[in-house]
Amino acid sequence: QPGVMEIEANMHGLVCETDRLDYDQARAALIENKVPEELAGRIAGLSHLVSSLDIVRIASKAGIKVVDAAAVYYAVGEAFCLDWLREGARGLIGDSHWDRLAVFAIIDDLYGHQRELTAAVLADAKAEGASILAAKSLEEKPAQAAQAIENWRAARGVPVQRIDQLLADLRQVGKIELSMLAVANRGLRSVME
Repeated sequence: QPGVMEIEANMHGLVCETDRLDYDQARAALIENKVPEELAGRIAGLSHLVSSLDIVRIASKAGIKVVDAAAVYYAVGEAFCLDWLREGARGLIGDSHWDRLAVFAIIDDLYGHQRELTAAVLADAKAEGASILAAKSLEEKPAQAAQAIENWRAARGVPVQRIDQLLADLRQVGKIELSMLAVANRGLRSVME
């Protein structure tokens, strides 16, 4: 509970700019509909708390602060388009039982990739001594997390270049299909191999 509360209290400074804007808009809309400000903030941030238990576990295993793990977790989601892929997958949930199961399995895999990538980035950062732990203020953490991810990506070369190209291709197509998600899922898995 303390870790989740820490993430919730610092959410606005930890998520990427796009998510921050979405949070601000959702919060403002709730306040406009007479929801008390504190409650509106909590409701607007709920979607980002879905992974809070994963983040707390990652922080515990790495022996770091929860906000440091959260900064890297959210930055990994942006760097590898994981939020975008999950959102696209949710748009595919249809009437077919088997299609729903396939989509939910891929969404679950995408959360798993985000956990694994976050743990890998943190392990590399810790091993190199170039950790986001040096960031004293919350405002510095997203930039330090992005730098840790870039360092990790640079050390991976071709596999990261392939997934970058795949994700760029998918974003150009725009509308995600189940087959595209399956290919992206496999590509993300290969980055970790």
